[in-house]
Amino acid sequence: MEKVKIEEHEDVALLRLDNNVSNAISTTMIENLSDAVNLIKGKFRGLVLAGGEKFFSIGFNLPELLKLDRSGMTDFFYGFNKVVLDIFTLPMPTACAIT
Repeated sequence: MEKVKIEEHEDVALLRLDNNVSNAISTTMIENLSDAVNLIKGKFRGLVLAGGEKFFSIGFNLPELLKLDRSGMTDFFYGFNKVVLDIFTLPMPTACAIT
C-alpha cells in the first residue's frame, strides 16, 4: 500500500494517509484505503484515521479526475463511496485525527 500506512498500537490501528503533503484522494489511494480497511477489519479492535502533519487531505486529485471519461469517473466515485461506507460501517470504534 503506497498511499496509506498502517501503524499498530496494540489492538488499535492508526491508518495514515500518505500521498505527499496534500494527501489528494486519487484512484490509487482509494484502492489502498479499501485494502487497508479490509485488513484492519479482521485484525484490530479500533481505528484512528489520520492525515499528514500539514493536511488531513485537500480533497480529490482534480488533475487526475479531469483525465477520466464518464465510465472512469463512475468507477472512481463508486470506489470512493464504497470505501467511505466501509469505514463508516466498521464494527469497531473509529475516530479521525484531523490537523
